[in-house]
Amino acid sequence: MTGHIEKKKGKFQVVLEYGIDGNGKRIRKYKTFDKESEAKKYLIQMLANEGKFIPLNEFLDRWLEEYAKNYVAPKTYIKYKDSLKHVRKAFPSHTLQQLNTFELQKFFNQLSQTLSQASVRKIYSVLNNALKTAIKWNMLKENPLEFVKLPQKYEEKKIKVWDIETVKKFLEDIKDEKIHTAVTLALHAGLRAGEICGLTWDNVDFEKKCIHIKQALQKIGKEIIIKPPKSKTSIRTIYMTSYLYETLLEEYKRQEPLREAYKKLGNFVCIHETGNPFCPDYFTHTFKKLVSCLGYPEIRFHDLRHTFATILLQAQTNPKIAAEILGHSNTKLFLNLYAHVLDEQKIKATHKIEEILG
Repeated sequence: MTGHIEKKKGKFQVVLEYGIDGNGKRIRKYKTFDKESEAKKYLIQMLANEGKFIPLNEFLDRWLEEYAKNYVAPKTYIKYKDSLKHVRKAFPSHTLQQLNTFELQKFFNQLSQTLSQASVRKIYSVLNNALKTAIKWNMLKENPLEFVKLPQKYEEKKIKVWDIETVKKFLEDIKDEKIHTAVTLALHAGLRAGEICGLTWDNVDFEKKCIHIKQALQKIGKEIIIKPPKSKTSIRTIYMTSYLYETLLEEYKRQEPLREAYKKLGNFVCIHETGNPFCPDYFTHTFKKLVSCLGYPEIRFHDLRHTFATILLQAQTNPKIAAEILGHSNTKLFLNLYAHVLDEQKIKATHKIEEILG
């Protein structure tokens, strides 16, 4: 049995082919659906029941629609789709069942020549997730990715950060800019861009001088989405430095005349004149322009968070506490990311011992 979908009069018709009868006529069965997604689901299930081949692209469409869309965040869903574009390009006419370990090993070997190790791992992870689901859906008996080994490629992860003097000078130079408060939240509290955009005044406690990170803001297309932070450990309380406290208090007072109107728009801390919240992309572009115009060393907005983390460690903060302040889910990952700072501390400690012991 084979099958395909035809669009007729605004509806979607599944055509199942059962071969040719004794008179030379094709044996066909039809079923019509209002939605294309329902038609695809039916076709894949019928083919799976027959134990026949399912086009890889159709399976990936179904997996994204039925699984990924319902179980991952919108931004992650888009990343899944982007990752699978590499798979679709490499195997345009393959069926799901035609995928084999040899071809997949060759595919990932080639990918590693042009993409970073992190990107290759991401594509592997998404495809592996999809193929495991295919087994659960009785479309595959085994996972052809199981014995694929990803090529190892040493990549030194370089983090760009500013020193303390540069941080102080930059904050002073952008004092009158719209993103001054946002930059201060990144440099004095280590917040991610989405966490800054999602911060509301009801989560700023001026009395206890702390802020509560409970949500993040994302923009997918034209839609603004408020969601929980990156992980459970990202939900946290951060105590303010004096500079951050004064900056937030000044911004709060600045918004006072239109307080009630802004509350109806979400009561966000970092806003445009309309009261609508900033989006992460706005920080990225505006920050990049300011850095260039003012002649500062080039870094990304996200590198302000790295700068904060580096300053924390240089101030002899316990790595576990530093990881908690930043909302890292894994202390080991945090230590690997900032190993260069810890190495500097080890060298300084050695010098101190040398001074003491002669």
